[in-house]
This record gives sequence, C-alpha cells and structure tokens, in this order.
Amino acid sequence: MKKERLRMQIELIRRLGKGSFILIPYIFSKKIKHNKLKLHEYLLNSVAQIESTLFLDPYRHETGVSQFLYRTKGKLFVDVGANLGRYEVLLGENYERVIAIEPSPENMSFLKRNVANVKVKNIEFLQCAVSGQNGIATLFYGEHCGAHTLMSTNLNVEGLQVKTVTLDTLLKREDNVDLVKVDVEGAEWEVLEGSKEVLPKIKRWVVEVHNLEQKGRIAKWFEDKGYAIMWLDINHVYAERKIE
Repeated sequence: MKKERLRMQIELIRRLGKGSFILIPYIFSKKIKHNKLKLHEYLLNSVAQIESTLFLDPYRHETGVSQFLYRTKGKLFVDVGANLGRYEVLLGENYERVIAIEPSPENMSFLKRNVANVKVKNIEFLQCAVSGQNGIATLFYGEHCGAHTLMSTNLNVEGLQVKTVTLDTLLKREDNVDLVKVDVEGAEWEVLEGSKEVLPKIKRWVVEVHNLEQKGRIAKWFEDKGYAIMWLDINHVYAERKIE
C-alpha cells in the first residue's frame, strides 16, 4: 500500500512538473441573497488557496476510487461533474481522450487552469450539466465548489441557469466509451435516465451515490442492464459490462 501510494505521488508530481501548482477554490456560500453580479464576484474572489494534497495525495480524497481508477486505461473517459479537474490530472495520460463536463463557470475556469498546469492536451471541455433531458435548469450553489447541484434545495441561495444535455445526446456519435464517472451531487438518476440509448456503448461506470438509501436501487439498475457491480467505498459504485 505504501509503495503504491508513493508511486502515484511521484507520477503525479511528474505530471505537474517543476514549479507548477494546482488551484483549489474553497467557496463557502452564505445563506444570503446576492444579485447576479455580486454573486459572480463572490464566487470568483471568495476564499481560494493552493491545496496540492487534493491532487498529490490520493489517500486524502476518495481513496478507494482514486486507487482503482488510476489503474484503468482506454480510449475515452467521460467525466460528468469534473469539478476542478482532479481526475483529469490523475487519468489524463491513461486515456486517449477525456471529456470533462462541468456546469459551473467558476469551476470550469479553475478546471482549465489546472489541466493547463499539467500540460495534458487530450481534454475536451464542455460547460453544461448532464441530466435526463436537454434544455435549461437551475444550478444551485452549494457551500463549497464541489457541492453545486441541480437538485432543489431549501437553502436560501442563488442559482444559475445552465444548459442541460443527456448522455444520449453527448455520446450518440461515439463508438465506444471506456469509462463514465458521475459525481453530480444527488442528480445521479437523471444522468442514468438520459443514457438509455448509449448504454450498450459504455463499458464501465463509477457513480457517486449521494443518497445512501438508493444504493440497492442503483445497484439493481446496473445489474438489470447487464453490468457486474462492486462498491469501491461506502458511496461509490463501480459497474462493468459483463462479457457476453
């Protein structure tokens, strides 16, 4: 375990390069109303700090998921809810193409900067939300940059109108997809419901389940669709299509 951890850290340091760094904004949304301009300025200028351990120490963040996915390779990786680009940095050299999907313009700005720092050239950026239908929806701001969600909340916070697309739409021209990672803060079902047409193309999934009461239901959904599943940790399910 220690050797694996050290190997991953050395590899990520190599990818980061001497003198480069990762920018991580910690955005603590207050339960107050902002007009759109003030909210935008607040999100861009609120507490931001360099937090390299999120990238350099895989045992600090989603340990089991990071270790497992670091060993995967393929042609196409689709990251639904890319946030700040952790998995783009981790897996960018493992896949021929990576599609990073992130609806928050603030997060997207940091995501692009983080990817530029590691000089990964195979990332395609899509600023939109993946959902169960194509259209427009409200992205509600969470208490930090990783907690924004399409799910309605009781918090007295502002939201942002964002474009929504389905995986059926996004991936209809792809022949095969090696891995789809989903981290959408409670909107997992909407993502899955919008993938029915392209499901046969998708070999592997990793989905973060935010409502733990839905674990059994989501496991059954994958099994009914011909996938074998295992849990990487308490709320991340891995699904791989069975060989026919």
